[in-house]
Amino acid sequence: MINDEIKSLIKDAVSDYANSHWGSDDFMSERERIHYLEDISEGNGWNDDVEDEIISDLEGQTWEDENGIEHEIDLDDEDVLECISETICDEADYYLM
Repeated sequence: MINDEIKSLIKDAVSDYANSHWGSDDFMSERERIHYLEDISEGNGWNDDVEDEIISDLEGQTWEDENGIEHEIDLDDEDVLECISETICDEADYYLM
């Protein structure tokens, strides 16, 4: 199950990761950086490694339902995993602009 709060937590985790790993200083050249980000945005790059990092960052994070009850994000849920993958690709597209 996925909702807007979970999507927001995923977006924040991916953005934090990108800010820490996809800057110009993280690569030998701008050409290398662009090639890496193009591969990521197409889902052909180091996406599995990035997904693993994001999943690790999200472990133990909770979201609150409409009744105020907190739940851990189900990191085995296919919708959650798909959202992580899509968000990584979207973030790479953003960094390419």
